[in-house]
Amino acid sequence: MKIGELLIMNGLITQDQLQHALKQQIHSGKKLGELLLGNGNITERQLLEVLEFQLGIPAVHLNEVTLDKKTVHLIHESTARKFNMIPMEEKEGKIKIAMLDPLHHEAIQQIQLATGLIVLPFISSRSEIDQAIIQHYGVSDSTEEVNQIIQAAAEQKAKDIHLIPGVEEAVVKFLIGNNLVKHKSIPKDHHEALINRIKMMFNLFAEQHKLPQEGRLSWQKESKQLDLRLATLPTVNGEHILIRLFNPLDKIMKMTELGLSDSNHQAIEKLFHQQAGLILVSGPSFSGKSSTLHSILQELNKDNLNIISIEDPVERRLSGVSQVEVNKRIGYSYSSALQSALYHDPNIIMLDDLSDKETADMVVRASLADCLLVCGSPGRNAVLTIGRLIEIGLDPHLIAASLSGVLSQRLIRKVCVQ
Repeated sequence: MKIGELLIMNGLITQDQLQHALKQQIHSGKKLGELLLGNGNITERQLLEVLEFQLGIPAVHLNEVTLDKKTVHLIHESTARKFNMIPMEEKEGKIKIAMLDPLHHEAIQQIQLATGLIVLPFISSRSEIDQAIIQHYGVSDSTEEVNQIIQAAAEQKAKDIHLIPGVEEAVVKFLIGNNLVKHKSIPKDHHEALINRIKMMFNLFAEQHKLPQEGRLSWQKESKQLDLRLATLPTVNGEHILIRLFNPLDKIMKMTELGLSDSNHQAIEKLFHQQAGLILVSGPSFSGKSSTLHSILQELNKDNLNIISIEDPVERRLSGVSQVEVNKRIGYSYSSALQSALYHDPNIIMLDDLSDKETADMVVRASLADCLLVCGSPGRNAVLTIGRLIEIGLDPHLIAASLSGVLSQRLIRKVCVQ
């Protein structure tokens, strides 16, 4: 019997919760049990009990047993971390192993080759295995190194961290402003260990190297707090890691601080005091569109208005604005979020990206009603931004009827005020 059916039969989840997790599984590639656990539908203990029944493999709660130290060190730390396992006891040519995946045949073979012992697998939870590994092997050097890289990026106000694999070494680069700056080199033999540690921090599959993965993490050290977004990209030399850094507590600039001329500021203010219409904020990647959009929302945010923003991800928190975060992995797209938002009778809706026909079509039609839409859109200039709407399939007559204005922007260097 499948695990979902067992959980429903035991009254631990509902049919709706199962269907939601199955949809997540299509996009994430994660196991169903882990997704239900991550969604808060079941506890680790409940998952273990069901897996024990389903697989016919005994479960063990590591916080209730004492591990034999000599047996633990029969397996190298890197193997234990790589396969999410820890040895418990060795006796009469057999070794008991607590494993996150007791059906992982490669892991079992490696242990048998390394120890010459017959493996008796037990199933245990990720959190208890991680805790036991830290208790018996210590905190991984890779963990400290990852934290040092993130902290250095935060101190240098980097937007992105890139871990780029090469033939002989990997390189860590920070995106500071619009420039990629090399931070350090990493020996090739240390690159995989570092990536595995990053994946574990973001609760991804460490053993999945052939498909892209995405994750998120709240990171805090001392006074620094960041929201992190991770994306992996398999390459011929290894996995390219991208970590985006967001500080949700960053100050949102006022419109007067954006560097607009007086005439442009007045023209924009006139646009934003309309009750309906479509306003686009365009520019190349990393040209400050999100900062401008948040400044606009802050300016428009009044007690008598219902304002909803739809973002991927939510970079900054805005008091008084209902901020919705898109999650494409579970099928919650911009168009899905927009359709839901329109039911709540908003006065103003902000979308940080207008990238597909379905969403753009809904935006245009909503702006023709009693709603003001403010949207980010990629484009080198105002004219090309309008052309792009036509290219993705929008009716030019609808664009002409709905579009109130396009704000096209760039970032330029300036002398800092001392």
